[in-house]
Amino acid sequence: MKTSLGNLAHVHAYQKGQRINIGVICRKDSFYESVTQELSTGRVKSFLDDLVHGPVLRYELPKIASLNFVYVQNEVQTDFAASPIPVDIFAERLLEIEIEVNEHELENQS
Repeated sequence: MKTSLGNLAHVHAYQKGQRINIGVICRKDSFYESVTQELSTGRVKSFLDDLVHGPVLRYELPKIASLNFVYVQNEVQTDFAASPIPVDIFAERLLEIEIEVNEHELENQS
């Protein structure tokens, strides 16, 4: 069964200098495996292709059922601070990505 990431996790994005961090925090520990399997760096980059034009790194934080994606801006690109795109759009957009989960996992969500 497919559902949006927003049903499985909280997402937060922030910028520091040339870097954008996107934190994905699962609402339940049991969602972590599905989210980790579905959110590869390639899939995140492809989903945010109009916003991300360089490599995306992924860090796994299993003890807190979270993932951290980092996008480092290329020096040739315009500075994020000067960009008209608010950093929050990265999180808002990622919440829409579809994730395949076991139907039983969603039924037990509380």
